Amino acid sequence: MKIQQFVSLLLLIVFSSSSYAEKCSAVKNKIKHGHSVFWDADTFRFENDMFDILGNNDDQNYTYGASWGWGNCKAQAHPLYAEWATDFLSFDSVMFHKRAHHFEIALTNFTPDELRSETPVLNDRPYASLLSATSTLYAVNQSDESISYGASFTYGLLGLPLGGALQATWHDVLRNTFDNKEPYDPKGWDNQIGNGGELTAKIEYSVHKKFGNFGTSNSELVGYSSLNLGYYTMASFGFLWNSNQEYINYAYDAFVLANPMGSNNKMMGVQPLKKSFSWADTNIFFGLQATAVGYNALLQCQGKGVGSQHCLASDDVSPVLGEFTIGALIPFDDYNIIISWHGRTSEHKMEGPYERTHSWGGITFNWNN
Repeated sequence: MKIQQFVSLLLLIVFSSSSYAEKCSAVKNKIKHGHSVFWDADTFRFENDMFDILGNNDDQNYTYGASWGWGNCKAQAHPLYAEWATDFLSFDSVMFHKRAHHFEIALTNFTPDELRSETPVLNDRPYASLLSATSTLYAVNQSDESISYGASFTYGLLGLPLGGALQATWHDVLRNTFDNKEPYDPKGWDNQIGNGGELTAKIEYSVHKKFGNFGTSNSELVGYSSLNLGYYTMASFGFLWNSNQEYINYAYDAFVLANPMGSNNKMMGVQPLKKSFSWADTNIFFGLQATAVGYNALLQCQGKGVGSQHCLASDDVSPVLGEFTIGALIPFDDYNIIISWHGRTSEHKMEGPYERTHSWGGITFNWNN
C-alpha cells in the first residue's frame, strides 16, 4: 500500500467520529450495574523535542509523537476499541461504582542522533516507530474514592513507513521555511525495528492514590504505580503534585498527566468543566517517576527483527529510568490546553557520544464531546 493511501485510510478511521456519536445511546445502555460515566473529553496531543526548553532539538531518542483520543461513549463506540480486552482485564465488581473508558490512536517515533547515515548507527539507539491503538478502563473504589485503578490493552504495528515519511516531510518544511541545511533528512528508516510492519501488543495495570493537600490548601498530591507486560515490560512508581485539586476529581486524572506518550504511549485527558474560569484556576503540576525496565521492543526488537536488524542487547538497555514532568493545565469554558515538559534519563548504555538524558515538550487540547 502506498504511503498516501495508508495515511488516507488512517485519517478516515481516526476522524470519522461523527458516526461514533450516533451509537452513544446504544453504548450507554450496555453499561453494567448502573456504573456512572464521567471523563467525556476528546483529546488531541502533539509532542516533539523541538519544544524542549533546554534547546536539545537534535532528534535523538524520542523525536515526536501525536495522538487522538475519545472518552467514554465515543470510545466504546469506536470500531477499533477493544472492549473484549478491557472486559477481560478489568474489574467487574460491585466495589467499583464509577468507570471511565478511553480510546486513542497514537504514532510515536524514535531515532538515533545521526540522521544522515543510511547504515545502522551501532553505538546509538535504533530507528523505531509504533502506530498503536489503546483501549483503557479506569475504575474508582466505592468504599474509598481516593483510590482508582486502570487496565488497558494496546495493540499496534512496529516498522511502518508512515513515521519516517512524516519526519522527512516535516524536516523539509523546516529547512525551506528557515533557509537552513538542518534538520537533516533521516536516511536510516529502512533499518528501523520491524521494518515493513510487525504486530505488537501490551497490557497495563495501574493503581492510583490521592493523598490530599501538600504545601497549599488547594493542592493535591497523587501517588501511583503501574505494570506493563508486552512490547514494554516494566514497572513504574511515581508522584504528581497539582496546584489545583479541582482537576483531580479521581486519582487517575493525575496518572495520565504524569505519563506522556513518549514514556509509555499514554493518552492525556482531563475533563473540562462547563463553567467560567479565570487564569487563577490554572493547574500547575510537577511529577517524578522511577521505572524498572525488563524489556523494550523499541530498543531490543522482537520476532523477525532479532538477529537481523540493529537491536540492542539486554545488557545495553538501562535497567532503571528516572523521569520528570512539569506543566500547566490552562482551563477555558468547554476545553482546556495542557502545556508540558518532560525529561528522561538515558534508555541505553551504549559507549559513545550518544548516551544522554533526553527531554521534550508537548501540547494537549481537551474538549467536551
